[in-house]
Amino acid sequence: MKLHLGCGNDLREGYVNCDISKEVNPDKIVNLEKTPLPFKDNSVSEVVANHVFEHIRNFTELVHDLHRVCKKNAVIKIKVPFYSSWGQWNDPTHVRAFSPFT
Repeated sequence: MKLHLGCGNDLREGYVNCDISKEVNPDKIVNLEKTPLPFKDNSVSEVVANHVFEHIRNFTELVHDLHRVCKKNAVIKIKVPFYSSWGQWNDPTHVRAFSPFT
């Protein structure tokens, strides 16, 4: 199984598109702030999360739970704003920044 976390309107074929908002019509409603995630252990081969993790307060718990649901050698593709970019600090919904050392 491949997960697309925080999919918004970017619904991808071949992925379980997950979002907290039912308005975007995801395959599965998932609140990333609440763990455990609603997926079985070792069931995920790929995770895509574009501009999602900067909004998550319980980031450490989420990463631990992603480790639980991912198979060995799973691929996790993450895009977040760079900590020194203007966009990182202009959005009041961002709760954390990411640097090369995060």
